[in-house]
Amino acid sequence: MLYSQQGFHGPWLRPLCPTRRSARPVQRAAGKSGCPRSSGRDRGLQRRPDEIWRGCCGVRGGVRGMLRPLRSFRAHWVRLVVAALVVAIGLAVSHGVARWVYLENERQYQAELADDGAIVAAQVQTASNRIETRLAAVAGLFRASDHVTAAEFDLFTSEIGLLPGMGGYGFAALVADEEFDRWQAEAMENDVDYGTFGIDSAGGRVEHSPAPFHAPILYFAQRVFAAAPEGLDLMSEPLRAATLETALRSGTLAVTPFLHLLSEPDPDGLVAFMPVRAQDGSTVGFITGPADLSLLLDAAIPQNLANRLVWRITDLQDRQTLGLAPSQAGLLWSGSVTFGNREWLLEVTYREPTLSAGPLPLPWVTVPVSIAGSLLCALLVLLLAAGLDARRERLRLQGIVEGKDKLLATVSHELRTPLTSVVGFLHEVLHRTDIGYAEERELLALASTQADELSCIVEDLLTAARASAGKELAVSVQATDLSQEIAAALRVFPHTVTVKLPVELCPVLVWADPGRLRQILRNLLDNAARHGRPPIGLTVATGSESIRVQVSDHGPGIPPELQHLIFLPHQALSDSPGLTQSFGLGLWIAHRLTKAMGGDLTYQAHPTPTFTLDLRPAAPVFAPATAPTHGNPAPVLLPL
Repeated sequence: MLYSQQGFHGPWLRPLCPTRRSARPVQRAAGKSGCPRSSGRDRGLQRRPDEIWRGCCGVRGGVRGMLRPLRSFRAHWVRLVVAALVVAIGLAVSHGVARWVYLENERQYQAELADDGAIVAAQVQTASNRIETRLAAVAGLFRASDHVTAAEFDLFTSEIGLLPGMGGYGFAALVADEEFDRWQAEAMENDVDYGTFGIDSAGGRVEHSPAPFHAPILYFAQRVFAAAPEGLDLMSEPLRAATLETALRSGTLAVTPFLHLLSEPDPDGLVAFMPVRAQDGSTVGFITGPADLSLLLDAAIPQNLANRLVWRITDLQDRQTLGLAPSQAGLLWSGSVTFGNREWLLEVTYREPTLSAGPLPLPWVTVPVSIAGSLLCALLVLLLAAGLDARRERLRLQGIVEGKDKLLATVSHELRTPLTSVVGFLHEVLHRTDIGYAEERELLALASTQADELSCIVEDLLTAARASAGKELAVSVQATDLSQEIAAALRVFPHTVTVKLPVELCPVLVWADPGRLRQILRNLLDNAARHGRPPIGLTVATGSESIRVQVSDHGPGIPPELQHLIFLPHQALSDSPGLTQSFGLGLWIAHRLTKAMGGDLTYQAHPTPTFTLDLRPAAPVFAPATAPTHGNPAPVLLPL
């Protein structure tokens, strides 16, 4: 309850009611005989023997005495009316504010419940997807081998492990009725204790009955539950049999309704079936994965949410319900979760009662709200401020999450392309028998190039992480031959670059970290290849105080209104179609490293988009009078 039950004593209540002190003069005046105190002239007239005059004096005094309480009553009545109006307006305003606070609080509860419910639904969906992935992996074992032994099955399932709530992994063979006796005899040759049996809908064992098809469990590993299911004919129980037929028809994962697992008293379990197909496309069996849904959800839902929330799952196909009934019908979040062929309705509410537990008790709220109006106003301001802060914090966290998701998507894209190439080239070298020595060397060279690209990507990510953490970048400045570092950067660059070097300087010595200089050059060339157009040029020119490296392209360049964002992290400043994804870190890293080495990195858009890297020379530059300037260096062939 947001309303304070404490009383409020304010000066605004005092003038609304007449006090006893103001009423006493009226009572004293009304308690007299009706004649006011007479003046001297009146007393003289009263001594006259004229009785008529005395009667007139008595009537005048009586009327005056009668009008005095009437005037007092009128003033008292006006005060009462004004007080009533003020109280009514105060009650209306206070009640309206209280009602608004109530509705706003309920909306915030609903928003928080929606966020918590979405988290619970995502965790449940993730757990079901992980079960499906593990069952598909076990099914892949049988597709990869014509015959899988029990030892191989145990070893493989122990490697992939179990999720909390799962009861193990099983393999059930699909056997026709006319071949069932022969199949059972072969199974008993490998295991003399093996025998088939059936179960009823409650999980109890029954005699095996004939059917067109049978699905006895041949292997079962990583068993968690007490009962051993080896030999269980899954076709003997109606729910399992119907789910097997669904998996057989669809060729995908199928999940049973909520049922009794073996030796489990409560119907809170389920069994997932993944069909195993042979090379010819026929189904030879099923991978089974029993799970206790209550344990599965307890492990999937975060503990802080499990302590505050009550959940319920309803199977939309069979209308089965599992979980506690939500106690607050007015505050409820619902969402859907898909598991195989099943669609579940997930309902979530809070354990503890909130403002939505019942209707607002208006008769009991108006009086305390009217008394605590000032306090509610202050509390309303605090609530609004807290709501704005929470919204601002939510937006900030949402931006962080979106940025993280975008970075993860870009990282996965950037790493997947060269990694796929490396794996493909190495696979060709390892598995092809007709490959020659020259072709093998070529494939290994290509794989090495892609591996170098992977190394460069990881190096950029590590540099960005160190810079974002506020740490100093590790830079070892020394006299470095610029031409050699340019050649090293171009060796791993897959595009054609026109290089121009000053012929009078050989070697070109600058103060720089060799590894960091290669990283800067690679990032500038990669930016030109990604966002520009060929031809790409690299020019080295000498100046009086610096040696300048310019990387140019013939692309559209960066718009003037966005050029102030060039050297900021995670900035995608080009929206041209067909461009590959990038981290948005290359120019930022290059700028940070250049500053750390005592140089400078700038950008100019005309006449062509050009990034200029200024480095300190490590030796005095003695250029002849005819030496090329910054804008017109002499071309020279750079050995790569």
